[in-house]
Amino acid sequence: MPPLPSAAATPMKTVTFDGRVRFRLPDDWVEEIEDGLGLYHARALDRGVLRVALREVPCSGGPEDVDPEEIARMAVSQAALQFVRADDSRGSDRAIETLPGGDTLAHYTIATNEAGENLRHYLWMRGTVGREAALLAMFSYVITGEQDGREPWTSIVALLDQEIRAAEVSRPAA
Repeated sequence: MPPLPSAAATPMKTVTFDGRVRFRLPDDWVEEIEDGLGLYHARALDRGVLRVALREVPCSGGPEDVDPEEIARMAVSQAALQFVRADDSRGSDRAIETLPGGDTLAHYTIATNEAGENLRHYLWMRGTVGREAALLAMFSYVITGEQDGREPWTSIVALLDQEIRAAEVSRPAA
């Protein structure tokens, strides 16, 4: 299988999940919605599946002297810390970053064995703060252990990381 070209050379399309997350994917990827999850994959299914889920965290109703937006900011920080699962020895490459524009990006990878198959999960969480709520956009891309570290999967993971960082995540309205 030939390597995936760079993002600059790959024809891309913009997709929107749940009306609140806009990001780009290779033009030949298929979009499906199943049980509230966005599922995205190349037409050749051996290249893994990107899953996208959203969770809105209401942050109003706290003490009157505490700004709900500050509560939302703390909720995103706490969610990021929980997301990277520092206590899970299967995980690696954990990081929490503040992106330009102020969103939080937490990401890590985890190796698992499911039904005798070694898998590698690449996980990202984008947290954005609204006036009285936080919105968490979670992305996961799963490939086999055999595919991990090989082309074209290495290029796909790099492309996904780039596009998740550049995604537009709507501020929650609540």
